[in-house]
Amino acid sequence: MVYVSWITADETVYQRGTILNYDPTTMFRHIETDDRTLLLSPTAEEITVSEITASGPTRLGRLNSITYDNRPTEPLRVTNAGIDVPSYLVGYTGQLLVSSGKRQELCHIAEPPLERYDTRLFVELDTVLPSNWHETTLVIQPLGGPRRKYKLIDDRRADEYTPEQQQYTALETIIVTVRELSEAVYADTRLEARTSKRIERKLFALQSQLLDIHQALFEPAPSEHPLEVDEVDTYSWTSYTDAIEWLEMQFEEIRNRITADKTFAKERLGVSPLGPTVFASLEEIQQTLDEHPDQSPTEYSSSTTETVVDQ
Repeated sequence: MVYVSWITADETVYQRGTILNYDPTTMFRHIETDDRTLLLSPTAEEITVSEITASGPTRLGRLNSITYDNRPTEPLRVTNAGIDVPSYLVGYTGQLLVSSGKRQELCHIAEPPLERYDTRLFVELDTVLPSNWHETTLVIQPLGGPRRKYKLIDDRRADEYTPEQQQYTALETIIVTVRELSEAVYADTRLEARTSKRIERKLFALQSQLLDIHQALFEPAPSEHPLEVDEVDTYSWTSYTDAIEWLEMQFEEIRNRITADKTFAKERLGVSPLGPTVFASLEEIQQTLDEHPDQSPTEYSSSTTETVVDQ
């Protein structure tokens, strides 16, 4: 937890937040508060505090102070899919300084970057863990980055999906299909960089929302049923249009199921999270891609996944 203050023309503003990510190759830092994301960017004269908006960073003022709260102990969960990687380390490559009691090691995370659930991090941590590592406390620090204190929690499960959860397993195929669509857009050299980035941001936001729904429906205890991507079926889409039309149909079906489910889904989610903005976002993506010939996804499909023709 960090406390940030900045100076405007009229006042000093204070806000509390957490470091959103850490990249040792850049001097910029993102801090997530309850209602917005802040960007700290250094110049020759000052460190500027800005708010990240849809149109880009909006300057708020000059950084006055930044302080860190006493280091809390956070849970670091070991799941069947690997460690539930802290959000600020997702996408990280490089060295991590890890200590447990009197033992300390410098662990190296090579390409590809850490994912949300990653077995490699557990393999690296094993060098400093005692044989009976349950409830062990660790301190993890990227070189030059924030120190975080964690308690390892064994959340590995052998449970199967309940009958209530079975009706929502199509969510996993939808999530992976959105990811593959994003990868295809990223690799499509015919798209302008600005267009590609705009579509990727929308797909990333959509995937994040779907992952939140999946977590609420399938994880009564944290990480009981993490999404294991390599074991998920994928929809065999043949073009951008095909993929988006299929996603629209699947979103409609999942939304109708959630709306009609007055017990399980209502308890987990409250109201249906797939509102009109989801369909509007897909429509905007489709309109943007309509300006380009349809792209075949063949070269982007994972060879480790099983393909399904229809859902």
